[in-house]
Amino acid sequence: KWDEPVRTYLPGFTLSDPFIGERITVRDTLSHRAGFGLGAGDLLFWPNSDRTRAEIMAAVPHVPIEDGFRANYHYCNLMFVVAGEVIAAVSGMPWEAFVQTRILDRVGMTETVPFTSLADPAKSALPHGRIGPPLRYQGAMTLLSETIAGIWNWDAAGAAGGFCSTPADWAKWIQVRLAMGALPSGERLFSEARATEMWRPNIISGSSPGPTAELPGRAIATTYAMGWSVQDYRGDRLISHGGGSPGGISATVLLPGRNAGFAVFSNAEESLLLRALRSGIADIVMARTGFDWIADSKRLEGEGTTRSLAAAVEIDAKQAAGAAPSLPLPAYAGTWRDPWYGDIVIEMRDGRPWLRFTRTPALQGPLEPYDGEMMRTRFPDKREEDAFITFELENGRPVRATMKGVSPDIDFSYDYQDLRLTRV
Repeated sequence: KWDEPVRTYLPGFTLSDPFIGERITVRDTLSHRAGFGLGAGDLLFWPNSDRTRAEIMAAVPHVPIEDGFRANYHYCNLMFVVAGEVIAAVSGMPWEAFVQTRILDRVGMTETVPFTSLADPAKSALPHGRIGPPLRYQGAMTLLSETIAGIWNWDAAGAAGGFCSTPADWAKWIQVRLAMGALPSGERLFSEARATEMWRPNIISGSSPGPTAELPGRAIATTYAMGWSVQDYRGDRLISHGGGSPGGISATVLLPGRNAGFAVFSNAEESLLLRALRSGIADIVMARTGFDWIADSKRLEGEGTTRSLAAAVEIDAKQAAGAAPSLPLPAYAGTWRDPWYGDIVIEMRDGRPWLRFTRTPALQGPLEPYDGEMMRTRFPDKREEDAFITFELENGRPVRATMKGVSPDIDFSYDYQDLRLTRV
């Protein structure tokens, strides 16, 4: 039942705000309105982590909540993981077994798997991205991994985005959605009432004065339902959802009023390409003309690149002019613990501090002084996002620390800002 508290199905479930933990419903977990900040808790599984699903769930009660309950929209992958565990509790089988037997098999999606680790490398589009210099998402296009799972293994968090599929298979899913749950055989995967409920908006995610000649696709209102974004688009109702992973992005778009839908898949992290294709194809379906989405996206790309390069220059200039740390570098070494992530270790290697996220193999590298008690990482794996760490001193000794991303273009799943580190 959508409006039952999560703890009805997961006894003892709680959150860092007990009031919300007691009242949060299944609908809330699927609507990004629980009060978590954008991407809160994603470092539990992004980038690739060695955590199990049980360990992720054990960390959930400690992830900070920064907003009011049902007050605002903030995308939160972590709540999809919780929803997957509700499915497991109700069905008596793991989430991946449920979607395989109850959805994929019945729809006939024989080329779709619920985990990236199950994807056949010989049939998989390989992930690409830009890893600088000077910052991530700038520079030349680069192959990020020889396999999808090599850079994106979300088996433990599959309910938040683990599927690997093909265009032909995904078209079958689009057909079922447009048919409001009816299968080609005439059987039903889910009822029409359920289909309607899944598209009913639960929270407003944005609003504007509406479209203009320069912004023809701007929605008067964007909302989020259960796992779907619902908005107006040039006079039609448009229902969609995006997907993003290191090295690839996608969009599924439905125009129910026209009984039409499509999906766009890209094995590169080019969000403006996705924007141009998504909007351009929608315009073709709707017989709308007169706006060049490719040219407009190229314009936005150029403006964004200019801003990013200027930011990179400013970041380096501030480091060059920054004050030295107040203490010798070995004084910052030690184990630093966050209530939900766990331990981050700083140790001395070859005379310089080296920071290591203990549950995330790729997030380790040297720390450089930046400005006073602030340092920055230089992760050797350039696919990953660097971070600032700022130490707080008491009685001349570092005792607490906070972090934040270096790049202004950082992917929100690197939620360094949610870490509250205390020296052990």
